[in-house]
Amino acid sequence: MVNPLVSIIVPVYNVSIYLEKCIDSILNQIYQNIEVILVDDGSKDKSGLICDTYRERFKNVKVIHKVNAGLGMARNSGLEIATGEYVTFVDGDDFIAVDHISQLVNGILNKNADVCYCGYMKQIGESFKEQKNPLSGYTLNKNEIFNFFIPRMCGKLDYRKIDEVQMSVCMALYQRNIISKENISFHSERELISEDFIFNLDYLQFANTITMINSCTYYYRDNANSLTKVYIPNRLDKQIFFTKYVIDRIKKLGLYDECIQRIYSTFFQWVRNIVKREARFYKQIGFFNSLRNIKSVCHNEFVIKGLEIYDDSNLTKNAALLNMLIRKKKCFLIWIVSYIKDITKK
Repeated sequence: MVNPLVSIIVPVYNVSIYLEKCIDSILNQIYQNIEVILVDDGSKDKSGLICDTYRERFKNVKVIHKVNAGLGMARNSGLEIATGEYVTFVDGDDFIAVDHISQLVNGILNKNADVCYCGYMKQIGESFKEQKNPLSGYTLNKNEIFNFFIPRMCGKLDYRKIDEVQMSVCMALYQRNIISKENISFHSERELISEDFIFNLDYLQFANTITMINSCTYYYRDNANSLTKVYIPNRLDKQIFFTKYVIDRIKKLGLYDECIQRIYSTFFQWVRNIVKREARFYKQIGFFNSLRNIKSVCHNEFVIKGLEIYDDSNLTKNAALLNMLIRKKKCFLIWIVSYIKDITKK
């Protein structure tokens, strides 16, 4: 098929100030054989009305209104009615360049691939900075997917260079028949906090060829209300649950030795972020509560055992310092270092 139909699924929740730009960027694609599925996930602002307006104006726009259940469940609702040969995702507060879909389609067709990954544009202040896929130009077979790509999905080994691949379904184009045939769906981010990682892990088990292209045509907004930006009291528990789940899945794939150091690298990157946030949000949660929470992190059994397994010799100096302080349970020093680092960033 020369111009296969591409389904573009857009989960929408309270993003009315961004939504029209998002939808317009999709409808203005050079590649026009698309269907747009807008999934209103119980929005309380005007997002749902905006979706309906576009459905009335454009024949290739479908709209689902549903009770709020989160990003992953919204994407699943879109997948249920998607009819395209290929499928991709755009978050309702982001937007895409006019050649985003054509670049992905060309990438997948040129290499006869089951999925094509690209880079993205990351918002920094009022501007956007190019973030190329570190493996752009690579096309990998099944053996390479398992032994080279999946380990790099799990995290980085050397913090002095880029040797990991960040996973987002928004920067990828997938064969929908694989998703349908293998019953692949999204977990709720309320259960597993990196639902994109798990979706890709599920999908890649059935992929024979994957390809990465050089383009950075997805514009990712820096949303202050995203899960990665706000204070979440039980973040460590969620991160431990997710990490245990990933370790179990990697064991079943027979990739434990190839992936375990990378998995712990990602885990302890989050642990460091968690203790830093305790200092950053101390006015919100109280100084002594933030100190108590850092102590709880340092004495957590999974953290302690993980530090025994994890080789952090390739960390940057600042990251290595925080790991050392966590190992030694120097809670007040962790708070001071985190606080100083946070205010100097500002």
